[in-house]
Amino acid sequence: MNIVKMKKLLPYFLTAFLFISILAGCGGLPSDLKKACKKIPQRIETGEKLIDKNHAAYKDFIKKDELKKIKPAFTKEILTGVFKEAHEDLGRVEAIYTTNLKPLLDANKEELAVKVLAELKKINTAILDAENKSKYPLKRVKHLNNVLLQIDSVHKESLPKSDNIDRTVKELETDLLIRAKENFPEKADKIDTKFTPLVLMARQSKNAQKALDSEYINHKNNNKTDYSIIADSAALLDNNYRQVQILKKEFSNNIDSLSKSYTKILKDMKPIHSVVVKRESWNNSQDFYNPKIAIFAREISPEVFEFIETNTIETIVELYPSWNNLKMKNHIGNIWKKLEINPVDNWPRQQRHDSASFWFDNWSTKYFHQYTIVEDGEKHDTDWEVVSEGIYENNFEYLGMAILTKPFGMFEDEADTNAAPPGMAFVGNPEYGKWEKNSSGGSFWSWYGKYALFSNLLFYSTMGPVRYSNWNGYNRNYRGRQPYFGKTAQGSAKYGTSGAYTKNSSAFRSSSFARMGGSKRPAPSVRGAASSVRGGGPKAKGK
Repeated sequence: MNIVKMKKLLPYFLTAFLFISILAGCGGLPSDLKKACKKIPQRIETGEKLIDKNHAAYKDFIKKDELKKIKPAFTKEILTGVFKEAHEDLGRVEAIYTTNLKPLLDANKEELAVKVLAELKKINTAILDAENKSKYPLKRVKHLNNVLLQIDSVHKESLPKSDNIDRTVKELETDLLIRAKENFPEKADKIDTKFTPLVLMARQSKNAQKALDSEYINHKNNNKTDYSIIADSAALLDNNYRQVQILKKEFSNNIDSLSKSYTKILKDMKPIHSVVVKRESWNNSQDFYNPKIAIFAREISPEVFEFIETNTIETIVELYPSWNNLKMKNHIGNIWKKLEINPVDNWPRQQRHDSASFWFDNWSTKYFHQYTIVEDGEKHDTDWEVVSEGIYENNFEYLGMAILTKPFGMFEDEADTNAAPPGMAFVGNPEYGKWEKNSSGGSFWSWYGKYALFSNLLFYSTMGPVRYSNWNGYNRNYRGRQPYFGKTAQGSAKYGTSGAYTKNSSAFRSSSFARMGGSKRPAPSVRGAASSVRGGGPKAKGK
């Protein structure tokens, strides 16, 4: 296994053996971990020898007569100093071992195992880095020598690459860049900013090709030649040749995004709570204990979930023999009925079991969002999408609101992520409508045809047109800065989960969120516990 691969796999090896060792050991640091740490001085010594070995190989190699032409190049780079740096790096590793790791080893406390492992990883990585550093000089000289041996093809292959880079940038500059600034003159400066990386790449590539050409001519004329410039310029052109296509695609996508308009509205949301109840049954009349486990998975209401979260009852239901029947002792009252579990489902009758106990084994919550997407005036609803608890909590107050809006003429990185009533971020933009006067002289926003749907969307069908005074307050104080909920005459929120317009709408009343009683935030004791495990069943089963 080569050193690069070892370096990548090292953290996994160390973590694996630490985990196994902790399970096997008792008291003090795991023995395998201590052994690995005590080998560090030997590893440092081995690293020192490897650096010296690589230095010797380098000195032997550069003595070859055929390297005379490239000697000025690698002499200029002071490659011999790299070996000194590698030794100094190992010296610092030794100091880390003495100062940081050895005191932890001497303390020999089990709770220090994680710290010890962290220091061990740091030291082993530093040793590998120093060893790899000492390999660079020889690799560099061999590379320069290969460039010399293949110099005609290196130069020949560089020309179409630099031409391609230059042509790609010029084509964009004389076509897409001009059209973009003509179509979106107010964005001209930002369009230029996004085009700048391509301009810089073309300039850098042109200079690299010029330097390569100059040194190639020196070589052909048997003049003093800097082969490191040829090697590095060729490498740069090779990299830029690949990167220019990536930058071209990014720029094209940025320009395309200016013509796109969309908004993402939180149409509905719900938490789905679930629990696994386990039953252990046995036969009380048998001399040997032969239990059977049955599993019941159930979706549960927020009320039942909160009960499970906030109670530590171990055995929730017991079954015990009474004449020819089973009697049940219920420790959780009406909660049991809500679980809808038939206590004798899949009962092990052949084993003549006559007793059982039930317990909550584990429980969890999944969070879901449903969105309405309006893209270029066309509306569609998404399916339910699983979201993280963090996303659910962060958007809890934004039901019915646009949580992402990208207007026409804006870049993707300018999209507004501050919640607002649907369409509010489009108001004032002449692509979507215009200001008109009502009979009393007040200004209101009039949507153009395909955007009129924003007047009658989700929970706000009765709110009427947007007045200039309301929009002006939003535009000056909220747009791109903070969520906008509006205010009723009483000073409460108009929009969002707790908004008056939202709660008074039939769309809200028919939402899954409202039907599940979700208008109340989960209690702090419940939030943050997306998945829990009771940690086993009852301790006693009647035996």
